[in-house]
Amino acid sequence: TGRKKDEEELIFTRSRLDKYRVGLELLNEMTSNIGLDLNCQINEGMKIAANYLNLPFGIVSRIEGDDYYVQHSYLNDEEPVDSAEQHFKLQETYCDITFNLDSKIAIHNFSKSDYSDHIAFSKFGVETYIASPYSVNGKRRGTVNFTAVEVRSQPFDAYDLEFIDLLAKYIGFIISQDENQKELDMYGRLLSTSKQARKRRRRRASKNHK
Repeated sequence: TGRKKDEEELIFTRSRLDKYRVGLELLNEMTSNIGLDLNCQINEGMKIAANYLNLPFGIVSRIEGDDYYVQHSYLNDEEPVDSAEQHFKLQETYCDITFNLDSKIAIHNFSKSDYSDHIAFSKFGVETYIASPYSVNGKRRGTVNFTAVEVRSQPFDAYDLEFIDLLAKYIGFIISQDENQKELDMYGRLLSTSKQARKRRRRRASKNHK
């Protein structure tokens, strides 16, 4: 009946919302864990998202012009994949679509989508793809994406899109923090070196006046 269908839809919506809330809590724990370095934070975030989306493979890319570099990758529950700095032509990747749109995107059946003629599909044959661009200190840096070779049994929903978008923002934030801290540390070392040099010059000048 119509009432039973409404009740089932309500139960399903509540379950999706509960799953989304749990996912957000896990992401918040990841970003607030100061005991993790940048690579561990990113890998933990990718693991959380892969489990949430039920997709086996994820990548954080860095895009420079027409070049696409794999910065971090994740495969199921295995150790972080050593694929950093793998290089591809941007126009041959799925993230070419995401970067041009400058927006999150989710495709559960690529061969039947509006992008089925994209060169990335003929090259890699990945059917399931969800991604979002991320920025570092206000500048677009790359994409966060998850994929599966097989067609996804159910289309992605609004919660999935919001989750990948939020993960991308988190990753952009922690990379920004890491780079800013390294820059501050560098300036601190330069300042310390400059102060020590001035002290040595003053000591030499004092000795010369004696």
